Amino acid sequence: MAKYIALEGVDGAGKSTQIALLHTWLSLRCYTAIHLFEPTYGEYGSQIRAHIDEGRELPVEKQIDLLTLDRKFHVRNRVRPLLDFVREHEGFVILQDRCYLSAPAYQAVGRRSIISLLRRQQSIAPSPDMIFLIDVPIEQALERQARSSGTPALFSSETELRRIRENYLFLATEGSERIVTIDGSGSQKDVNARIVNVLRTELE
Repeated sequence: MAKYIALEGVDGAGKSTQIALLHTWLSLRCYTAIHLFEPTYGEYGSQIRAHIDEGRELPVEKQIDLLTLDRKFHVRNRVRPLLDFVREHEGFVILQDRCYLSAPAYQAVGRRSIISLLRRQQSIAPSPDMIFLIDVPIEQALERQARSSGTPALFSSETELRRIRENYLFLATEGSERIVTIDGSGSQKDVNARIVNVLRTELE
């Protein structure tokens, strides 16, 4: 049974919206969903968010260092304790907005780099039971970003989004993670139905 579920995808894929819809769907079925997200709002996560929100350039290695420090903090203080709890108690599920899959998707260039960074991140964090990769055409992701007031400026160019999407799709075939690719095109309701069709079986 999936107790630790993460959602991934490019900026504009609709992860936050789908997590909110899943939270409601689970509540109606008497599940308590615990919402986690990365980057966090801790010391290191706040630095990452500041750079993203302000569109300030940050060397890739510095990005990776901050993300790794933030992830270690998150795993130690939130993920592992909560994972122990939900696995010992019925009716609880963790829903996480992004996990360590984001690092190789966003910061890596080339398949060798993707695998290397993935392995580094896997060594410091527990694997989700399931990762939903919401895949959308880049044109649709850009349209959604344009409608959002909180668009991350560092990852809003078409070239960057195409690279990130290709990295995600490669990770979905890499084999060491349980990744379910969801067609993210169409209405929010349509996408939610696709996720729920998979999740219903998992929870049973």
